[in-house]
Amino acid sequence: MSGSVREGLQSIIRDHFKIHDPIEDKTLIYHDLWIAGDDAGELLEEIHAKFGTSFKGLDFHSYFPDDLDATCYWIGSWFGLKDKRKSLSFGHLARVIEAGSWFEE
Repeated sequence: MSGSVREGLQSIIRDHFKIHDPIEDKTLIYHDLWIAGDDAGELLEEIHAKFGTSFKGLDFHSYFPDDLDATCYWIGSWFGLKDKRKSLSFGHLARVIEAGSWFEE
């Protein structure tokens, strides 16, 4: 994986979402970093603006809940509940950027 893509994606996530925890290829964008709803949409927009990546064909709601649902799932996580949405890892997202367009893993 290209270092510049990885560094650029980490920079977007860290700067925009103020995330200071380590971000590895296996880190999940929603399930670990809690980027959902409008924030997830903004993340994809920033990636498109910086790298030109197309997200045509991405079923957004399969990966990200809206803001209200995300809050409910976040509270539910305290009680062991898990959101059953598909997982999108940092590594997969970096590979999508390198490919230039969305693909399922």
